[in-house]
Amino acid sequence: MTVRTLYRVAVYSCAVLALGAGRFAFAGATLTVDDREMEVEASVAEGGNASGIGPTSFFPTGDGDSWNSIAQTGLVTSSPSGDAESSALATHNSSFDSAPMFTMVTASGTANAFGRVDGFALNADADSSADSIFDIQFSIDSPQDWSITAMTDDEGSGSTGRVRLRPVGGSDIFILQGTGTLSDSASGILQPGDYQLIGEARSAGFASTIGSSFYNRDSEFSFEFSIVPEPVSGMLLLAAAPLLLRRRNRN
Repeated sequence: MTVRTLYRVAVYSCAVLALGAGRFAFAGATLTVDDREMEVEASVAEGGNASGIGPTSFFPTGDGDSWNSIAQTGLVTSSPSGDAESSALATHNSSFDSAPMFTMVTASGTANAFGRVDGFALNADADSSADSIFDIQFSIDSPQDWSITAMTDDEGSGSTGRVRLRPVGGSDIFILQGTGTLSDSASGILQPGDYQLIGEARSAGFASTIGSSFYNRDSEFSFEFSIVPEPVSGMLLLAAAPLLLRRRNRN
């Protein structure tokens, strides 16, 4: 086989391998299920009169779309004396660097539930809840490095802030949850398979003339999750091979 033939074979091989290396270098996760949602609900009762709003749910316009929205009930007041008030508010902000395949996603959400009953009321109650949920499933077809940085805020009873990563139907690989404001980061390698990434802010409360007469509960989550591409140094070496053969041919 001549040097020229060797050169042509090398060029062809390098092109094929470089293309494969490029695809591998930019591998990421493929979005398969998009269950992001906000839900708000508020209700009051006074004597025999009850009124409320919700539950009302809100969703992004399309799978993988960036979503920045607020859901709220406004203040619901009982009648006829206004002895009870309640409201619910949720916010959500999430985005992917591309869809359906992505290498990075950022998300944050807050939830607030408020309720008040007049201390002199004879028979009244307030009830409300707010949820901001980031919940997706994704698949990867080759081992991929991953990293996550997360924050949660959880007041304890009546509120939950949580971030978790796990195989679909499996145990948590990463979870951040606890009372107070928490932050954490982690990294590792995901093996080929299906995974679920969840961020939750949930707040709820109930007030009545019998028990607690006031609540104002907040929760929050935020995170940045990344699928880390493999280094492309091998592709660069392959691209340089034809130049070395050309130099040898001239000599």
